[in-house]
Amino acid sequence: MIDALARLRRSAAMAFAFAVAACASAPGPAAVSAPTDQAATTAASDPERLLEQTLTGVFDASLHRAYHDIHFQVPEGVLSISVSIDYERGDPWAAIDLALFDPERFRGASGFAKTQIEIANAEATPSYLPGPIPAGEWTLVLGGANAPEGRSTPYTVRISMTRAAPGAQGFVGLTPQPDARWYRGDLHVHTGHSDGRCAAPAGERVPCPVYRTLEAAVAAGLDFVAVTDHNTVSHMEALAELQPYFNKLTLLPGQEVTTYHGHMNVFGTTAPVDFRLGTPSVPDFSAVKAQATALGGLLSINHPGISLTDGCPGCGWSASLKDGEAPDAVEVVNGVTSFYSGGPEGPQSSLPFWRGLLDQGLRVTAIGGSDNHDPDTPAGKLSAIGGPTTVVFASDNSSAAIIDGVRKGRVFVDIDGTKTRTLDLSARTDQASAEMGGVIAARAGEVLRMRVSASAAEGGRYELWRNGRTITIDGLGAPLKREDVRVLDLVADGRPGWISVNVHDAEGRLILIGNPIYVIAADTPANE
Repeated sequence: MIDALARLRRSAAMAFAFAVAACASAPGPAAVSAPTDQAATTAASDPERLLEQTLTGVFDASLHRAYHDIHFQVPEGVLSISVSIDYERGDPWAAIDLALFDPERFRGASGFAKTQIEIANAEATPSYLPGPIPAGEWTLVLGGANAPEGRSTPYTVRISMTRAAPGAQGFVGLTPQPDARWYRGDLHVHTGHSDGRCAAPAGERVPCPVYRTLEAAVAAGLDFVAVTDHNTVSHMEALAELQPYFNKLTLLPGQEVTTYHGHMNVFGTTAPVDFRLGTPSVPDFSAVKAQATALGGLLSINHPGISLTDGCPGCGWSASLKDGEAPDAVEVVNGVTSFYSGGPEGPQSSLPFWRGLLDQGLRVTAIGGSDNHDPDTPAGKLSAIGGPTTVVFASDNSSAAIIDGVRKGRVFVDIDGTKTRTLDLSARTDQASAEMGGVIAARAGEVLRMRVSASAAEGGRYELWRNGRTITIDGLGAPLKREDVRVLDLVADGRPGWISVNVHDAEGRLILIGNPIYVIAADTPANE
């Protein structure tokens, strides 16, 4: 592993040059002269990106119904390739076809229907085949589908390669929403790529296609969904195909790393994570976490409170965590377990596991997921999509922004999966302020002014947690209004700790779970 990483670093540092050759032939014996390509190769500013090359050329009538090959070299260690072409269709219209071959095989063709190609190990732009990226000479074929007489068509081809595992940026085709707000989604669903099943039109239950799950997510009013099939990434290709159709639903790359010592979701990478926990290749949790981190993924421990004796191998958590070791997140509410054994606070609750990590001084985000296996499950029933909903404050609707929002911890869990309930928490002193998921420094005896707010939970009550136990405070206990905002004062004790707020409904049932604000001593750096 270390040798491989060293080779990748050397590859990134070397000034690779593409060997660009131009040749063309028309159908039949007559040769057609190729356009002259001007190439510019630059090292990318992103350290994970190896090289970026821009090629410019001109298509004219001599290339009509002929082909022009562009050859380029791919070094060792590349994990994904992106190719794009820009030109004016114009009038009379011009059209340039695209096709791609690696050193060993055909990787796809898209005619002039697409102007951007992405290829990686587990995903590819529809029309193209995912798979390993072999080193050597690749060939991009440009076809003169229509190169009209009397018109020259300048074009620009851009080729970039990266050794970063793809996934964090999500799938091409999402309609951007550059809007900083709360986004609602489901972080745990399954399809026919693992054990998701649904009724076919003829009535029999079959492995359920991915699009059915995405339709259910849209019907539930969600902004994002993570398909997390067990120990596979085969669903990534379907997600890449479907994102342009479901262009207002952010499709997060995800997988459930299902082991005999616990289940973990990894978000933000399309590369597979080895699930063989307890073997020489994956000896412990540290090895799984290291894989996820190296791939740029966010790792959550799923439903750790489930009993280990209830016929679900590995569903509960039995793997050891070393001192100071933690996941990025914990699934504190699961759509299956929330219906059993007393709900999310019952004997199989995952909340104590999460709070135990917080009490160790670790910063871990609480999330939820439906664990849906049938998209036809009606809302409000066991494991329906969106029940629970994880609500994330993100800078925009991109996959990267939502995952970053989870990392930052400005997240709450809406157990009923409503479209309207909200929960937030902030704190300030005379010198500093923090929002849910953030860090604030306070001296012993200093007042922490807490602002708690909730909506659409009228008649319910706040529950304030501080360092692993609930506390009472003046002004907290009155029933909630439809739009409820309260300012509360706490006195800091000078020790590190955490503060969070939940909401119970009028019957005492937990309905909203908030993430903490972390309190540190005033002279402690915020990143410690």
